[in-house]
Amino acid sequence: MKFNIKIILSSIILLSAVLIVIWKISSENTPVGTPAKATVSSTKLERANGKNNGDKSGPETTDNGKIKPSDKAKEGEQPANKSLILDKMHAAAVTYDAASLPVIKPYLVNTDPEIRKEAVNAMLILGDSAASPLLREAAKQMTTAEDMKTMIEAAEFLEIPPVDQKKIFKKKKGTETPEPPVK
Repeated sequence: MKFNIKIILSSIILLSAVLIVIWKISSENTPVGTPAKATVSSTKLERANGKNNGDKSGPETTDNGKIKPSDKAKEGEQPANKSLILDKMHAAAVTYDAASLPVIKPYLVNTDPEIRKEAVNAMLILGDSAASPLLREAAKQMTTAEDMKTMIEAAEFLEIPPVDQKKIFKKKKGTETPEPPVK
């Protein structure tokens, strides 16, 4: 009986120590008064769903529909802003919702190559084929062949249709029954 109590107490102490370490690490990385994770604002999601109420605060476009780089992108990003932008794009990407594409879209044409690269990665993580035309549009505005190629390859990848794994496994086993003809 004493042995079981020792195990339980040592487990509780170890778990407490781990939780304290995690709490300390997360509080050191986050300035006081700011949320720990960047989140997609509800107004941006509403704008993405067409509920903008006449608000034109989204990314600016030229007369021919191309995305204009934001003023911040022209001025150059500060390291703190860069980190916030990367967090913002990541938060939008892991929603796995096409409504978050407008959050990532302006960063495809950012002057900072790292931000452009992460914007493409965010589109790939989001994984929606609706990102493909945005990537192709941004690729037309790139000045380097490498950036153009990266964006076009990402667009092509997102256009690949999903695979029905059950159907593939049935074909391998030879148990797939033919579909009846549609009349």
